[in-house]
Amino acid sequence: MSGSVMPGLIVMSYEGQGVVMPDQEMIDRSRWFIAHESAHFWLGQTVRYAGPPQAWVTEGGADLMAIRALKAADPAWDDRAELQREVDDCVSLTEGRGVQSAGARGEHRAYYACGAVLALVAEAAQARRDGGDWFDFLRPLIEANREEGELSRAEWLAALMQVSGDVILIGDVERLLDEGSDQPADLVAGLLARVGIAHRIEGERVVLA
Repeated sequence: MSGSVMPGLIVMSYEGQGVVMPDQEMIDRSRWFIAHESAHFWLGQTVRYAGPPQAWVTEGGADLMAIRALKAADPAWDDRAELQREVDDCVSLTEGRGVQSAGARGEHRAYYACGAVLALVAEAAQARRDGGDWFDFLRPLIEANREEGELSRAEWLAALMQVSGDVILIGDVERLLDEGSDQPADLVAGLLARVGIAHRIEGERVVLA
């Protein structure tokens, strides 16, 4: 499956025998796919990223929007498994390299996975501040940049600083974006810990609780 968004239009392509088989896994994946592409009406059309290295702003944000939408529509859906996949992929794709250079090395998945992890961190910071969620964090950013039509890394991080008040958290996020880490599991676990997201370390894996 592949997809993109044009003005007022979602473009989705399905290929292969498996996508026409009526099993629950394909139904869930198709719903997630539609939700992710629909999220780009807000993150991608209403506001776009400031440049390709900042694709984590829209792709990761759309991932978390899709996860939250699917869980709301189907409480039985395993959102934790999807979030765990984001965490696992982010850790594996930032060992000794930062998120923002992912496109240059052909690792575009880092924009989605690490962007979703950062969105999860922002959501938790928002919840700590006023009980809000990812949409409450995102809504003011979209409105503030609606006329300009662009949401930059600096603006995103400024919003995270506003809701968290944690300069160390901001520094660790920038490290993930720019450099990655020789021990990325520790770096990602530290981000989660600073906003109170329950997790544990199993070897070199960060496991959501």
